[in-house]
Amino acid sequence: MPGNAPSVWSLPLNTASGRMSVGMEVPELMTAQQVARLLGISTETLRKWRAKRKCLPYVRVGRHIRYRAADVAAFVEQRTVMPV
Repeated sequence: MPGNAPSVWSLPLNTASGRMSVGMEVPELMTAQQVARLLGISTETLRKWRAKRKCLPYVRVGRHIRYRAADVAAFVEQRTVMPV
C-alpha cells in the first residue's frame, strides 16, 4: 500500500473459539459480518445500532456498509472496564 499508513491492525483481544484469533490482522475497512464476529454480536444488532445512529460509526460505500478498523478498536477500548 502506498504511503506509511498500515492497511491492517493487530487485534489484541481475547476471543472465543470460532471468532477471530488474537493477533489476527484486521483489514482497514471491515464488513458488518466481520465486526459482528469480532464483537460477538449479531449483524442484526449492528443494523439496529445503525438505525438508531448509536455507538459505532460506519462508512457507506454505495449501498454497502463498512466499519473502519480504528473505529472498532476505539469502540472496544472505550468500553474496556479495568479492575480497581
